Amino acid sequence: AAIDPVWRPPASAGPARNEGMQGLELGKLADIVYQHRVAVVHFQFEYSLYSLPELESGLNMLHNGLHTIIVTLHDLDLAGARWNRLLFSYADTLIVHSEAVREVALRLGVPPAKVSVVPMGCPALEPPPREEARKKLGLPGDEVAIGFLGFLEPHKGVKELVLAAKMLRDGRYPGIKLFLFSSTGGSNSSREF
Repeated sequence: AAIDPVWRPPASAGPARNEGMQGLELGKLADIVYQHRVAVVHFQFEYSLYSLPELESGLNMLHNGLHTIIVTLHDLDLAGARWNRLLFSYADTLIVHSEAVREVALRLGVPPAKVSVVPMGCPALEPPPREEARKKLGLPGDEVAIGFLGFLEPHKGVKELVLAAKMLRDGRYPGIKLFLFSSTGGSNSSREF
């Protein structure tokens, strides 16, 4: 059985506590798991969904019930060290989407047999011809451009990318263009960023 709680943004940005899960605490989720005798619990983990005490309590309840716990980490935020330690200690299996994230997990002490790489299920898209793409972006043929595609989260280096682009603009590439194809994620840190 699979239980996939629906993420809804909080009514207001509120305090720094992660407030993404509304109306379905992890403890209630554990109760549902017990009621339905679910043997395997799979978390699509996102840092903004659970407060640290809620995550610890819920994982502890599931662990004590001898459930198999699988966690998919879509991202590995080193600033979330306390969340990471909990996930690493309670999860029977961690699923990550790239070899790079797997390597980080291994460096943080996760045993290799516990981490599996499952690439994102996004279809590979054939990029348009270079000239066509540059025309759509309003770029002359020789103008340098860099870009970012993803949620605006502090740990993704967007601020550093903007500063680097400014340095390049002030130096060797005065006409450089920076494209940010993004939106805010579900966390308070993303909205504040």
